[in-house]
Amino acid sequence: MSKENTQFRLNRVSLVKSIFELKTIGFQPSDKLSVDINTSFNASDESIIVFVEVKVSDSNQPEELTLAVRMVGEFSINKPSEGGTKMNVEQFAKVNGPAIIYPYVRQVIRHLTLESSMPSPVILPIVNFQAFQQKRDS
Repeated sequence: MSKENTQFRLNRVSLVKSIFELKTIGFQPSDKLSVDINTSFNASDESIIVFVEVKVSDSNQPEELTLAVRMVGEFSINKPSEGGTKMNVEQFAKVNGPAIIYPYVRQVIRHLTLESSMPSPVILPIVNFQAFQQKRDS
């Protein structure tokens, strides 16, 4: 009989907050964007809810651009059978969950800014959530 590992299944990703305000039509952000990422989670024995919120502003002209997106990922947990490997739920919720949800946030921000009057869309950098969490914990 094979040993079963803890498995997490993404059930849904939902956009729960989207704020986009541009003060000047045609505003082109500088190369110095400030990107603030916050993550949190709620976990039970059967599910994990992971929240990822990203706020973007122009460091040189913060009043020109207001951009915030919050998305929620709902994961179900399949506990391992006896003898299986148990993955740490908290580790998943702090690192793996946000890493799964973040590309959806990036896409929403890119799409919002692409459809606006900005000359080019805001494309957020890829984030290493393992390093992000280690930095947060220190």
